[in-house]
Amino acid sequence: MAAVDDVNSAASPAIVPDGYRRLASILRSLLSEQSVEAVLARIASDLRELVQCDDVVIWELLDEGQLAATLVDGEDEAEMKALRIGVGEGITGAAVLERTLIVSNSAHEDPRAGQVPGTGLEPEAIICVPLIARGTSLGALSLYRRGCDRAFVPAEVELIEHFADVAAIALHNAKTVTELERLAGTDDLTGLANRRSFHEGLQRYAAAAERHKVPLSLLLLDIDDFKEVNDTY
Repeated sequence: MAAVDDVNSAASPAIVPDGYRRLASILRSLLSEQSVEAVLARIASDLRELVQCDDVVIWELLDEGQLAATLVDGEDEAEMKALRIGVGEGITGAAVLERTLIVSNSAHEDPRAGQVPGTGLEPEAIICVPLIARGTSLGALSLYRRGCDRAFVPAEVELIEHFADVAAIALHNAKTVTELERLAGTDDLTGLANRRSFHEGLQRYAAAAERHKVPLSLLLLDIDDFKEVNDTY
């Protein structure tokens, strides 16, 4: 269910023609991205192909129950990234808490909205979609549009909601791959780099030394009676 405020029913010229056909093509390429950084960048660029907007912000849900802007594509990047929003706070926090899409076409007059410190107050519309994948809340996707023709219409809202569903899956997959790669190169007991990680790092350094024609040294430290420490702990 979506919480929608004063959304116009007319078709919007801001939607790219054949939006859903383009959406299908965009989503296929989005799901092919492997790294979290690549997925975040693609979400911002692909959304701008579908819907006209001034700012795209992706909020990550942190362990302490706060939201932080991991990507800001638009104005006030420094101010947005310095901000922390509690779950349930403001329009973004409410969307995450309630797990529902929220549209506010007059956010500057919306009592739920909070102003980002250091930014100006001007007429703007906000659409905020919670990012949920496999039952896990990842954060939220927010789009901002300013000016007289700022309102998000139903066709745009539906398109953005479908996009966010798949974007959440792509982001969840990328995070999973990143965590598996970290675990593969980490010792379970100590949390330090393991033998595999050591060899991969050594290969990178050796290749860089050869490429740049610079010397490479390897320092080995031997600890007396380390077996006793290893067996004990």
